[in-house]
Amino acid sequence: MLASSAADQANALVRHLGDQIGLPSLCLDAQGTCMLLIARRWRVSLVLDAARDTLFLSCPVTVPAQLARIGSAAWASLMQTHHLGGSVPGASMAVDPQGRVCVQQALHLPSVPPAQTLPVVEALIGRAMTWADLLAASAKEALPLEGSPATPPRRMHTRV
Repeated sequence: MLASSAADQANALVRHLGDQIGLPSLCLDAQGTCMLLIARRWRVSLVLDAARDTLFLSCPVTVPAQLARIGSAAWASLMQTHHLGGSVPGASMAVDPQGRVCVQQALHLPSVPPAQTLPVVEALIGRAMTWADLLAASAKEALPLEGSPATPPRRMHTRV
């Protein structure tokens, strides 16, 4: 069951986003999630963490099989984007449980006005496009890192 204030705040953001993109009935489901497919390519997951009053947005930029082929220079670039807090506040890169590299954004609900939701999603997609291109190029040029697994571990993180 979702905490009503966090769910209400998150749904206000999601409804506003839906209004902006022509989906006025857009809302979170009973588990606090919503999925969007943008331009038939970019899957954006919106996931409410009511305990943290945070709405997380995540967009995969690779397929699982690509993980083992990402070169060390690309991994270094990914890590450098987060040095000393990173260049985009609230944004991060992660590997999801399916083994896909994802661009993510955290929205702290009490401080995010609904009007910021669409620009955040657009920026997320822009970063996804950039990183998808960079990682695809890296996979073509590089051999797998020595000792890198061919398939990702079953669970790389756990939601608490």
